[in-house]
Amino acid sequence: MILLIDWHVKAINNPMDFTEGDGEAINFVDDSMAGFREQGGDSLTGQRRYGMTSLMEKLNIVSPAYRSNKMSWILLSNAIALAHEGCCFENESHTPSTSTSESEAIRQEWSRLVCVFIYLADESLATRLGLEPLLPEKSRQVVKDQFSTTFADSLSDSTLWEGYLELAVETRKGREFLHSLKKTGTSLSSLNLVPTLEHLRRSLSRWKRQYHHHYDSNTFLSACLDMEFHYITMYCFAPAAQALPSSSRTAASALSEFSDQAAQASYSLLAVIVDVLEPGKLIAYLPVRCWLFIVSASLHLLKATIAKEQHISLSNPNIHLLRSVIDAIRQGSPDDSHMAMRFSKFLGIILQASLPPPRSAVPEGAQQGPEINGVASQGETVPEGPYASMFGDVGIWDIPVNLDVVSDPFTWWDSFSGRNGFARFP
Repeated sequence: MILLIDWHVKAINNPMDFTEGDGEAINFVDDSMAGFREQGGDSLTGQRRYGMTSLMEKLNIVSPAYRSNKMSWILLSNAIALAHEGCCFENESHTPSTSTSESEAIRQEWSRLVCVFIYLADESLATRLGLEPLLPEKSRQVVKDQFSTTFADSLSDSTLWEGYLELAVETRKGREFLHSLKKTGTSLSSLNLVPTLEHLRRSLSRWKRQYHHHYDSNTFLSACLDMEFHYITMYCFAPAAQALPSSSRTAASALSEFSDQAAQASYSLLAVIVDVLEPGKLIAYLPVRCWLFIVSASLHLLKATIAKEQHISLSNPNIHLLRSVIDAIRQGSPDDSHMAMRFSKFLGIILQASLPPPRSAVPEGAQQGPEINGVASQGETVPEGPYASMFGDVGIWDIPVNLDVVSDPFTWWDSFSGRNGFARFP
């Protein structure tokens, strides 16, 4: 069950294989789109949000995301219930005089591993869906107090697994911070975010000194841990960019620094795809959460780039990296029905809609039109290279009008789907 949370069966991407449960999501899309028509008919923002909703529906992205979230939540619930029924979380204290049979020792070791990996899955899924963890606090304490120091002894790449568990602790801190911001109901401009962000930065820096790049032989696991770290850094510091425009002078400098760190984290995450996973042909084996990291980081980096530079050149390093990532995940997709194909097209459309197309050479004697919204300089072309293959024919993207970049990169699949979103369920 834990494995299925991160490596879905192929059918989850195919709506033809499901006859129940999708009607709610599809109707939800229709209702939200109708709301945009009614409330935002005269509003540019409403039209752009409608354009994004329409795009996600056409690419069949929202329904698989809804199914994935719901299925993962159910799998985790069942895994926790079975672990408790099997007494995996029971305290196991033995005096030195107590002898343990070999079979009992194996059972205890297996129980420790199951409990730790349930804990990791619970933390990861709670962050991914923006929900509270399912694992009871008593069971969480058993993992942290008894199993956290010994579970990796029986695993290869033990340092990496210890790093995963410690990073889950930092993830929880960041998630609770963001949840507290939502519960207050006040604007970010009225809150002093700097002390908490500084505390999170120290915690993440401490983790980085201890575990980052302390690789064993497992390149794939190391790359996944890298992506996890960069995602959590981006996740924790992203609110700084939202608070920056209305911040005080004293806080502006610190918030700007945190905002830049979030953007740099998104860049570093995507660089892992291009520099490590793509050359090693490892993209096809990525777990579901890493695919969501890729989309989130791409959207965040694009938004940060647009916000910082009014006139963006097509040769901008961030834009070049985004193009490289889009092409890499398309070429690294396990098959044509994998969500990677839809993710690559989705990101490609967002990128093409957010940036001006390269200007073709102006024929002699023809009048050159005005520059619009940061159009590239005359003669500038799409960068050549191994990752430029997707951008030779702009027409394949079928870009809708009035498109806007997703408002929340961390819940991008339901950013435009009503008040509750597709990831919210009891």
